[in-house]
Amino acid sequence: MAVTEYRRQRPLSATLARRTGRALAYLVLAVGGLLFIFPFLYTLRTSLTPFGQLFADPPVIWPWPMEWRNYEVMLKTGPYLHFLRNSVIVTAQNVLVETIASVMVGYGFARVKFEGRDKLFLLVLATMMVPSTVTLIPQYALFAKAGMVNTFWPLMIPRFFGHPFYIFIMRQFFMTL
Repeated sequence: MAVTEYRRQRPLSATLARRTGRALAYLVLAVGGLLFIFPFLYTLRTSLTPFGQLFADPPVIWPWPMEWRNYEVMLKTGPYLHFLRNSVIVTAQNVLVETIASVMVGYGFARVKFEGRDKLFLLVLATMMVPSTVTLIPQYALFAKAGMVNTFWPLMIPRFFGHPFYIFIMRQFFMTL
């Protein structure tokens, strides 16, 4: 003998409300996605527009013919590859050094017992509340006196000590072990 299970169906109003809510959420996400992608599409459109069409009246929605040569001119006349190389060097070094430093400092705050550890950790956390623009001029003066202006060092040296937020995250992680 088979047992028949009676499954109560949801009321139509609940199903309709759920579907409407989901559709509204997708609509909001689609509009948000379009808002975020618009600047990239605008930049691409502008970079491919021939000079004569840039200020055309009425404005051209999508350029035709597309001027792919603009990229060749940009790479040959401007130091963009040099800028890209500098960015890659500084970014790679900063990510590596800051990660290693933050892991080491976070481990020290989590596992090593020393006098004033908690006060020092609070001081590290307090530095997160100081905007970096406040320290910009004193840092420049310091690096100018050291003769490091127009070098990579002012971009790299502050990273040798770790970032307070990353130190906090690493400390919390090591405390769970």
